[in-house]
Amino acid sequence: IINTIPGMTFIHDGQIEGKKIKLPVQLGREPIEKENPNLLEFYEKLLRITTSEVFKYGNWELLNPIPSWVSNNTYNNILAWKINLEERKRLVVINFSKVVSQCRIEMSLNNYPTKFKLKDILNYKTYFRKTEEVINEGLFIELGPFKSHIFSY
Repeated sequence: IINTIPGMTFIHDGQIEGKKIKLPVQLGREPIEKENPNLLEFYEKLLRITTSEVFKYGNWELLNPIPSWVSNNTYNNILAWKINLEERKRLVVINFSKVVSQCRIEMSLNNYPTKFKLKDILNYKTYFRKTEEVINEGLFIELGPFKSHIFSY
């Protein structure tokens, strides 16, 4: 979240490596901890993505996820925002809960072709959606616990 919202990003010492022991900065030594290669890979990807101009200078807008269907309240677990800079658009969607959650996200897709591409630059996946369906019903999102997407569209 903190890397994709406006403002300064703070990362504490050891966060990227997955260190679990947090020590005061006054201490000059620390225990040796094993690095978490999966977390290190994730942060390398995230920092590569979020250092682009879109995240630095783009127009940020909070979005309101809506229910995917009646009586499904898991949309309340989803955080979403978009960032636009000229023709470059990013959509950030995060499931901030420990349950699988679904929602729909209303999107403005003026001048888009009948089908458009959502490229998940965080997870290296590409999705194709019908523009009319997204305009009428919203973009359907389903995310596992504490999972996220950063879409380029």
